[in-house]
Amino acid sequence: MRKIGLLSAVLGLLMGIFTFLIFNQPSTASISSKVYINLDEMNKEISRLLQEDPELGLSSNPYSYIKNNKEYARIVQLGYSALPIIEERITEGNKFGLDKYILAIAAEEIAKVNLKKGEYRWSDAEEFVRSWKLHLQSVPGKVQQILNANESSEWKNNKLVELGAPAIPYILEVIDSGGNELVPALQKVTLSSQNDSRTGQSMNLTAEQWKDLHKEDNQIIKSLIKKAADEKEINKYFRIK
Repeated sequence: MRKIGLLSAVLGLLMGIFTFLIFNQPSTASISSKVYINLDEMNKEISRLLQEDPELGLSSNPYSYIKNNKEYARIVQLGYSALPIIEERITEGNKFGLDKYILAIAAEEIAKVNLKKGEYRWSDAEEFVRSWKLHLQSVPGKVQQILNANESSEWKNNKLVELGAPAIPYILEVIDSGGNELVPALQKVTLSSQNDSRTGQSMNLTAEQWKDLHKEDNQIIKSLIKKAADEKEINKYFRIK
């Protein structure tokens, strides 16, 4: 009877988690309506690049294919709202070719991270998704460690910048609480999102101005971190490593 009761409790807990995720996971439907990313378009652009420069086909370096790549540039310009859609596109199907690799590069540029230089390295698009989720899951703890470290403000700012866009919500919280010493980190991480689309010039936004102008961006980043954290909790119950 005890085993049955324990099994029922575990099943109930799992059902509760799944129900929570179903109804609380950030929906990408509204984002998708504004952010268009199609792998066919990326492959067309790759074909165009190869036609213009046949020698490009001899390169095994995926980064060679982002130079003069109009579709890549367009996706990067979409900003943070492209991140959840990029994740969707990469995980669609069971093939991980050059097109998805380029999307992974775009995600890193948008988020201002270089996972290949950190502890969550990746060598193909499939590995990128895993590395990206591990990075998202680790950010809250790493931010706390950085803030608690007995180091200079400059050191803390540099370490927070290394975490990229996922650190933005936490940096904003500290600044809101009076921690203005982290303003340099916010400015560096959000530099591309501070550009005036009309002039291309930096707007030099304050933390409060950035937060007001980028409420949706901040929410997208929070949602990405929450989704990754929720997946980590589910994996614990299924003993997935």
